[in-house]
Amino acid sequence: MARRAGWIPEEQVRDILAARIWLSARDDVSQVAVMGLSHGGGASIKATAVDLEIVALATVGAPGNGERWHRSKRTPEEWDAFQAELAADRVTRALTGEGRTLPYQEMSPPGPAEREAFKTMYKTEDAYPDGYPIENVELACGFNAEDWVGQISPRPLLLIHGEKDTMVRHVEAENILARAGVPKELHTIPDINHAEVYEPRNPAVYAGVIKKLLEFYNGALA
Repeated sequence: MARRAGWIPEEQVRDILAARIWLSARDDVSQVAVMGLSHGGGASIKATAVDLEIVALATVGAPGNGERWHRSKRTPEEWDAFQAELAADRVTRALTGEGRTLPYQEMSPPGPAEREAFKTMYKTEDAYPDGYPIENVELACGFNAEDWVGQISPRPLLLIHGEKDTMVRHVEAENILARAGVPKELHTIPDINHAEVYEPRNPAVYAGVIKKLLEFYNGALA
């Protein structure tokens, strides 16, 4: 049974694939494209790579390499200490079936540009007051969407990323783009962080993201 607040990338991939099958079975659906946001963007890359019935993919703020992404959230000393916590948690889970949980901002620290948004907009601690399994980080570190992105071509790929994103740094999009086939596009939004693509945080940026997505999908689904 999946744990509450668990993020299992391969289960997310399976959910995307199941959703595509369900949509394709409808009489009023002739084509399916996918959009993946943040952590879900990585799962959407693999799902699109393995499911040739998905005709196009756009991601917003997606990580390409799980370990590189999570390392970027901590200093080298903090990363080493967290690895020791993960190792101890593996033992506990094996012996008891239950692992340790942490508040979101300790398990997956937002970058300095996004910390306020996580408190006031995402409200992660309110949503899951019991915390999030730290196993999530271990699972994320073993999932590398950039290893799959080359299989999406010749279907179109659009990557949207904030230039000053410190939650999922812009280097993630750069590495995904480098491994992708064509057609592909990286749309970098200057001077914004991870939270500002959401309407409550920055309506103008959100409107621009939606406009770009609609242009992309109208072309891909034409």
